[in-house]
Amino acid sequence: MLMKLYCSTGFGLEAVVKRELIDLQCPILEVRDGAVVTEGDWHTIAMLNVHLRCSERVWWLVDEFPATTFDMLYDAVKAIPWRDLVQVDSNIPVSGKSIKSVLSSVPNCQKITKKAIVDALLLDPKVSSLPETGARFPVSVHILRDVVSILIDTSGVGLHKRGYRLDQGDAPLKETLAAALIYLSYFGDDRVLYDPFCGSGTIAIEAAMMSKHQAPGLYRDFVSSNWPQMKGQYDAVKQAAQELIITKPVHIYASDDDANVIAVAIRNATRARVFDVIRFQNKDARELAFEEEFPVIITNPPYGERLQDQASMRQLMKEWLPMVQAASSASLYVLTSEPQLERLWDKPASKRRVLFNGPIKTTFYQWYGPKPNKKT
Repeated sequence: MLMKLYCSTGFGLEAVVKRELIDLQCPILEVRDGAVVTEGDWHTIAMLNVHLRCSERVWWLVDEFPATTFDMLYDAVKAIPWRDLVQVDSNIPVSGKSIKSVLSSVPNCQKITKKAIVDALLLDPKVSSLPETGARFPVSVHILRDVVSILIDTSGVGLHKRGYRLDQGDAPLKETLAAALIYLSYFGDDRVLYDPFCGSGTIAIEAAMMSKHQAPGLYRDFVSSNWPQMKGQYDAVKQAAQELIITKPVHIYASDDDANVIAVAIRNATRARVFDVIRFQNKDARELAFEEEFPVIITNPPYGERLQDQASMRQLMKEWLPMVQAASSASLYVLTSEPQLERLWDKPASKRRVLFNGPIKTTFYQWYGPKPNKKT
């Protein structure tokens, strides 16, 4: 069975998820704001959930249609062959959202969608009741500009929940966003990585997982794991993913001036099974020396609105600049809410892009340093 699969993304990260899908040899059907659409079978669902690093969720895109009345919504949802998609005992919660659409009442849209699904399943004369004691098939009704998308969530808990970050700092960076920052950098097998404001260690841990070829979803479960159609699929995908993991020497360095935060990062890295390739230090970023040639520095320094006032954050950035300048061969990547970092450093970025860390609008500044040649 070939299905459309809707891989949702954070704002501005569609191209990164598209690249991930291409690397996984999945066809690109469409790139939308906040999503990339591909297609595949049951095995593909398992593969995407286990391997995608930057997508937020993998949805099964069941149908799309225009609707400007509740009758249109009900009729179109009821016409979907639900008896071929779910079981009569399936637990089918319905969520929804509506943007710039006539059908603006999300609770009413959810109720009508649920009623249409129930009525469609009860059309079978052999079915008299729907106990909803079986596997969960979370349905979502998304309406954008009067076009309805009916989706089934295959992930359950968001894909950023890798399972290693039980401890976190005061201002955590989402795992999917951290992975995207690394994808957008020069980091690779021939470079070392530094995060001088590592917090709970998310950037370093995600880089280590990439470096070891360790799938981000290898050690967690998904809501579709319990679907009858998915029997054996996750076991096969995870077994193959386990065989891809390689051993690497230490080449990732993470530091922070808070000893308690470093202890949290070490616990997280240990749970993620990547502590062996990261060296953690309790050290002030202003005292850090980048000893290796061509280092990649990727960091998410404290935001003014998060951990300290804006003036203190700007002062910290000014005092950190000499260390950055001393690393003349470095490639530097900074995610920050400070919109004037280039002016503050008098250092025009090679590239910048707007990204959102949760609700906070940030800029990802990229300063490209020289690349090592093969002899180096």
